[in-house]
Amino acid sequence: MEIPKENNLQEILESQNPESAARIIELCRMLIIHQNYLYTRAGVGNNKEVKVVELIGRKNRKCSMREISKTLSFPMSSTTLIMDRLVKKGLVRREHSEEDRRIVYGELTESGRILFEEERQKYLELSESMLNNLSDEEQMILIALLRKGYGRRKDK
Repeated sequence: MEIPKENNLQEILESQNPESAARIIELCRMLIIHQNYLYTRAGVGNNKEVKVVELIGRKNRKCSMREISKTLSFPMSSTTLIMDRLVKKGLVRREHSEEDRRIVYGELTESGRILFEEERQKYLELSESMLNNLSDEEQMILIALLRKGYGRRKDK
């Protein structure tokens, strides 16, 4: 089964029986609430801070400030402020390049790595348990909705 195109999601959701549509919407809501809870509990309440932790965590390596700024489409000044907050929270550390001291890298601390891995593992477990309760068609719709929501988050 093919994942529905974003512009048809509203029609597809409306074409589902009301029970299926309600289940899909509730599952999306639960995933978002769960992610927000984990990051808020760790003191990361800002959506941009979450994006930086997730980016560095997914890359699983040091990321230059320029790379973070470019990938997330943040101005460099905003990236610097976000990194300042994450360093104060003990989730990220900065390191200057040995070849060029103007280049600054950010990487997750042990606390940041634990937070990222915990969030990812819980998200996967929750997603799997929810997907098991959906039909194949409902799963494809949910995946498309989550991708669309993630795309909107990336734009902010």
